[in-house]
Amino acid sequence: IYPTKDFAYPEKISEELLNACGPFLDMPTRQQVGIAGAIDVYTFMEEMEYQGNWFANAAAYLMDHYDWDLLFIKWHMPDFLNHLTSYMIDPSSPLYDESRAEEGWKLWGKVLDAGDNIVKKVLERTDENDIVAIVSDHGSQPMDLLRFRKARPDLLSIFEKEGLLHRDSSGKIDWSRTKAFGRGGDAAEVWVNLKGRDPEGIVEPGDEYESVRDQIIQILLDLKDPDTGRHIFNLACKKEDAAIFGYGGERAADVFAWSISHPTERKRYTAEEISKMIPNLELGTWEWPRTVTGDHSRRGIFILKAPGVKRGYRRKKPVPLSYIAPTLCYLWGLRVPANADGGVVWDFLK
Repeated sequence: IYPTKDFAYPEKISEELLNACGPFLDMPTRQQVGIAGAIDVYTFMEEMEYQGNWFANAAAYLMDHYDWDLLFIKWHMPDFLNHLTSYMIDPSSPLYDESRAEEGWKLWGKVLDAGDNIVKKVLERTDENDIVAIVSDHGSQPMDLLRFRKARPDLLSIFEKEGLLHRDSSGKIDWSRTKAFGRGGDAAEVWVNLKGRDPEGIVEPGDEYESVRDQIIQILLDLKDPDTGRHIFNLACKKEDAAIFGYGGERAADVFAWSISHPTERKRYTAEEISKMIPNLELGTWEWPRTVTGDHSRRGIFILKAPGVKRGYRRKKPVPLSYIAPTLCYLWGLRVPANADGGVVWDFLK
């Protein structure tokens, strides 16, 4: 069930790593598998811990046996850990059990210790002339289950109310009168029912198409969370303007929107209270959660050790992700990529 070749290049490295580090676990179980009830949280965490320590040992082996210029490790496990098992250490979760909090912290600690082990092995094999950076693309925060459910708007109903979507007597979408349709979530995607592209398209390309897209964007930007009064979407734009975020392609929606949850004071709800407020939500148990309990936050990390970088310096403002590559290129003496949007984090430097 584990790959025994073709996961490293040159091929002989695959065999060397298997002998030195053990079986290569390409992708540990994702949180969706736990939510579906197909794995228990203990095995889930075991796999993440195993992969982290495998990466640490593989990094040590490669740095000890080969000349290297760049070592790049992408470890995704803290993301899965947060999404599925935030309830173990988060008092605002309806699955939180104070009597088991110590057990939860120990389980989290085993996984995150594996991440520390990666850093430790690398630092042991670098010196003051090397550049070492630890970067996360986002942070973690508890999931506000009520906001999570309420702030995911039913776009079809909204577009129906705005006259962009129509249904027939049976409740099905009447494509002969529908101009827009979409789906919501952290990211919302909305398609225009475009003539010449879609099977039953009615919106004319050109001015009408752009007018409908402008109307959709305004609708999305006006949507607010009924509890907090905050705007649901931080961004709504045409697909060509979303290319900077890596969104695009011929199957991409005509309008793209993005929502980032706002950290708010969280009230502790019991499982019974949550079930009454969100009748269709299946919570499960502490061992077998049936819902996401951890969310993304905008507070990531950027830790840097390199020649010319201040020692012990702590920045007051966060570093945008777009500044990471230019800063590392500058320290390495490389030209900053032409399509980079950020600059160098000058205050890190002596």
